[in-house]
Amino acid sequence: MKTRSRTGSRTSSKTEVKSSFKNEVGNPIKVIIKNAKDTATNYKTGRKLDFNAVSISMIGPSSTCENIVTPMEAKALLKCLKTFLRLKLK
Repeated sequence: MKTRSRTGSRTSSKTEVKSSFKNEVGNPIKVIIKNAKDTATNYKTGRKLDFNAVSISMIGPSSTCENIVTPMEAKALLKCLKTFLRLKLK
């Protein structure tokens, strides 16, 4: 698995992490995680909020998965994945 990370200058908040590998089927997969800007609406108040988000992309030869999540959602996803993989790999 090859992984690269890049951080922009102090005035730029561009952080990007890339990883390339072959999955269990032998297909090449690229993972890209980077900063993004997003807007969401609070379901209770209807108020729109702009926020810094996390963009997650997984790109394979026959499929692409992309999602933009809040930092809290990204942390929760990371925690769940770690727990799941630890239990699955026992």
